[in-house]
Amino acid sequence: MPIQSGHLGGATLPLNTDTKVYQCQAPAVAATFTVNICNKTDTVALVRLGHGTGADMSAAGSLYYEHDEEVKPHGVLERTGLATSVGRSVFARSSVAGVDVSVYGYEKG
Repeated sequence: MPIQSGHLGGATLPLNTDTKVYQCQAPAVAATFTVNICNKTDTVALVRLGHGTGADMSAAGSLYYEHDEEVKPHGVLERTGLATSVGRSVFARSSVAGVDVSVYGYEKG
């Protein structure tokens, strides 16, 4: 996969499921990025955002950026200046279905 910049990944989150929204893959060695979480629903969403090396956030070494952060109906949560390295994935989770996550930034080769 070539080194990317701009929109790196994203997803519309299902209910209470760790969802991979981005993975830093070779030939990139690292990535700096921003995550935008948009609650499109009429319900408060509790969202989690983290990174790890496994299939979900239960793997050893997984770390959270946000844990059960409240996002108001039709509200936005944005985290900037995040970084990760090759082989690590960014995961998001929401207490309600229909929350959008966008990851944008750049990878370094």
